[in-house]
Amino acid sequence: SRRRHTRSLCDGVQTCALPILNILGVSCFYHDAAACLLVNGRIVGAASEEAFTRKKHDSSLPVNAIRYVLAEAGLEVGDLSAVVYYDKPIRKLDRALRSWLDVFPAGFSSFIRRMPHLAGVQLRLPSELTKELGYKGPVLYSERSEEHTSELQSHSDLVCRLLLEKK
Repeated sequence: SRRRHTRSLCDGVQTCALPILNILGVSCFYHDAAACLLVNGRIVGAASEEAFTRKKHDSSLPVNAIRYVLAEAGLEVGDLSAVVYYDKPIRKLDRALRSWLDVFPAGFSSFIRRMPHLAGVQLRLPSELTKELGYKGPVLYSERSEEHTSELQSHSDLVCRLLLEKK
């Protein structure tokens, strides 16, 4: 059964508790894979998959990095409130298709090489997380442009916004 983590937010005059949000941020399948764990908006751990596999620019699902950040925080996969992926795979696919069409026919060989990857693993992220880690919770996708916007004060703002949009 899933453990419910709560903490008191009151001064003792009344009793109240809010659930702790454990958000796992994941970047993978493109350049360097990494995982970052936020607990109630605070970064409590981050790791690059390359540090564990010793493969330069390892882009695989960061299973080792995920296990590491969870262990450092004393959490298990079942304690996660959500996983947030750094990009929307459908939007990425759309950007790639538009780029390939802009340079057609010169980009056709690149299209043939990259399309199975873009249409494959990236679209199956939730099932990959279940298969590799046993995670069955929500998977949210970030707008790539939101990562760089100056109006967000922190990564926790982005995570909170994503969680609110999901509800």
